[in-house]
Amino acid sequence: MNTKYNKLFLFFLIICFFNKLSLSKSINNYSRIEKKTKLGLYEDLIVELESNNDPENYEEFFISEKIPIKYWTNEEKDKLQEKVLDTIELSAIDDSENFNFYDQLSSLEQQYYDYILDKSKQSPPEISIKVSITKYTNDLNEFSSDLALSSEKVFTALVYENPELWWLGTYQIKIGYSATKYIITFITIPTKTNFSRYTPDDIVELNNEIEVAKNTIMNEISRLNLTTKYAILRFIHDYLIVKNEYTLNESRLHIRTIYGALVENKCVCEGYAEALQYIAHQYGINCIVGRSSTHEWNFVEMDGKWYVLDATYDDPSVNNKSPPSNTYKNLRTTYFLIGTDHICYNKKYSDDDDHILVYSGFSN
Repeated sequence: MNTKYNKLFLFFLIICFFNKLSLSKSINNYSRIEKKTKLGLYEDLIVELESNNDPENYEEFFISEKIPIKYWTNEEKDKLQEKVLDTIELSAIDDSENFNFYDQLSSLEQQYYDYILDKSKQSPPEISIKVSITKYTNDLNEFSSDLALSSEKVFTALVYENPELWWLGTYQIKIGYSATKYIITFITIPTKTNFSRYTPDDIVELNNEIEVAKNTIMNEISRLNLTTKYAILRFIHDYLIVKNEYTLNESRLHIRTIYGALVENKCVCEGYAEALQYIAHQYGINCIVGRSSTHEWNFVEMDGKWYVLDATYDDPSVNNKSPPSNTYKNLRTTYFLIGTDHICYNKKYSDDDDHILVYSGFSN
C-alpha cells in the first residue's frame, strides 16, 4: 500500500514539475512579449556587428538626416521656443541622484548607443558606423520609422552625455537589407556639414589639444588642493568665465564645442556648458546638459539633490560688463548651484523662457 502510494505521489510530482516548467516557459514568453517597446522592438533583440564584407543582395538607401538644435538659425530657434511655450506641460521629473539619459533608452537603443560610443571613442574614431540587425519586420517603412525615432533618442543621449565627442551632432542614416537582416549605417560627419573638413586623424589632433587644456585645469585644481564637489565646480565655473570670450561668430567652427571653450577660449553657451560638464566628469561629478530651444546650461547633482549651474549667464561679458582679462574680479554667481525657485535678476529661474527644457537635441 505504501509502495503504491509512493509511486502515485512520485508520478504526481513529475506531472506538477512539467506543468510548472510549461507554465514558467509561458510566463517567460509572455514577459518577452510584454517587454516589447513602443517602437515594436523586443528588448532582447540583438544587434549583430556587420563584417567588412556586405551580404549578397545588399541594397542601401538614405532615410534621414538630423541637425542639432544648437546649429539651427536664430529664427528657427525662436520658432521652436514659441511652439514650446504654447504646448508646455508640467510633468513629474526623474530627479533621482543616479539620473542619466542612457537609462531612458530601450534595450535595443542602448545597444545602438554602446556601439556608436565605442566606435567614436576609438583613436582615430570611426565616422561611418555600420551595424546589422535581424529583421523583426519585413515592412521596410515600419522599420525606417522606428529607426528614425530611435536614432533621435540615441544621438540626443550621446551628445548630452559625452561632450568630448564634439564632432557628433548632425548625423545621417542609411538602411540596407538582405533576406534576413537590416544593415544600418550611422554617418556621424556627413558631407557639407560643419565638421566635414575633418578627417579622423584631424579629430585626434584636436582631441590632443583638448587633453592638454583639460590637464592644465586639473593640475591647477590639484595644486590648490580642491577636493570637494563644491570647490571643484566653483573653480571650473570661474575658470571658464575668466578664460572665455563670449563670441557669437558663426564663421568660427567651434563656438559650440568644448574645443572652442577649452582651447580657443571663444564660445557661446554650448561651449561653456559642455566644457563644464566634461571637466566635472573627470571628478565623477554627475553633471548633465540642459537644453532649451535657445540656450544650454547644466544641472549638477550634489549630495542627492539637483542644482542649476549656468556659467554663461554668470559671465559678465554676456551683458557687456567684462571683468579684466584673466583675473577673477567681478565674477558672478547668480546661477551657481541654485534651485528652480531662485530669483535671478528679478525673475524666477523657472519662469525664464530661455530655461524651459526641450527633451530632444534635434526637434520639439
